[in-house]
Amino acid sequence: MVMLPQRLGPRNPRFGAVAFRLALPLLERLCRHKKIFRSTSAFASEQFRSLASRLNNGEPLYLAGIGPGGIHNSGAALVEVIRETGCKIICNNEEEWFSAEKHSTRYPEKSVAALIERMGAMGLGPERIDAWFLSWDFPVRGTTLLRAALEEAPASLRGIPATRR
Repeated sequence: MVMLPQRLGPRNPRFGAVAFRLALPLLERLCRHKKIFRSTSAFASEQFRSLASRLNNGEPLYLAGIGPGGIHNSGAALVEVIRETGCKIICNNEEEWFSAEKHSTRYPEKSVAALIERMGAMGLGPERIDAWFLSWDFPVRGTTLLRAALEEAPASLRGIPATRR
């Protein structure tokens, strides 16, 4: 007979929720200081409007994405956007292709270098990239990890699996 857990959900949901609400503005400020902006920020909204205006004026845009690693499959990609023709993927490089390390979680140094090399072959330099996008919302990611740890405290803080007694 299989025994199901007596408890579903977090042990301390309110504690985790409070920590999330308190930590998110702090991590947002830290990221802003490092020039990492959330897609919902005023800065991002201004940049999106500028990009849309340039696109409507007929300028091609080059948008780069980077999955900086940490959990799974780091890499870099480049997309060309032209109003008349839409989006075209120029490159989509996973770091494991260059490092031979399956599911690489390291910063995609070789992927970014290959992206820049591909741009050079097109007669473009890296300064032509109009915007960089990250694969994670880092402030939310960090505070979610904090919330998950605190919801199961104190066992999660000791590194011991929480068990019902």
